[in-house]
Amino acid sequence: MSINVKFNTYSEFASEYQAFGYRINELPSKLIDKIDAFFQGKLLSANSDYNPDNFYVNLLQKIDIEDDHVENIEEIKKDVLSAGNYWLGLYGSNIYYIHTANQK
Repeated sequence: MSINVKFNTYSEFASEYQAFGYRINELPSKLIDKIDAFFQGKLLSANSDYNPDNFYVNLLQKIDIEDDHVENIEEIKKDVLSAGNYWLGLYGSNIYYIHTANQK
């Protein structure tokens, strides 16, 4: 037996997860919008790599440009994209991207 539940956005789906996924909604609103856009139209299961708990802990990547002494953001972006990942952008002093390589 299977049950299908439809959410309007990924962030709405994430709010139902109590371990870590709900924290997606604590991110900057423009970042949440980009995450929602990435997942728009995707069919996800609770057991996929993209379930919100796993996504928040393992796939949403953050680089602190101050702590990591990043000098060239464009070079980081090039490296992130060339590895097959999804670039989300710079928010405050953090670069965010989604580790998408080899995900199901």
